[in-house]
Amino acid sequence: MDIESMIKGKNAEESWEVFKNCISKVMDLTIPKQRTINKKLPWVTREVQKKRRAKNKAWKKLRKQRLKMQSNESLEKVRLNQLQSRYVQKRNKSTAANKVAIAEYEDN
Repeated sequence: MDIESMIKGKNAEESWEVFKNCISKVMDLTIPKQRTINKKLPWVTREVQKKRRAKNKAWKKLRKQRLKMQSNESLEKVRLNQLQSRYVQKRNKSTAANKVAIAEYEDN
């Protein structure tokens, strides 16, 4: 498009409208209107989701117990250690399931 020839002999307002319409047409042709984004990772299976939920639940319990623990009672320390070991086990299972799912996805 030759904008100069299109706005020749027109006043400022008409020239602006022609320019604005040209820019608008170019934008419509070149700029995508909508991007589709798939946030779901293809290797995240139901098993991986379940293990992640279990890990997060264990983490919340551990964090809650840590906040409650004000005194140094031995029972609370034992409970805290139990919760921490459960969390670590579930975290490790979740990580392992995720690695297996990624490997299976990449093999296919």
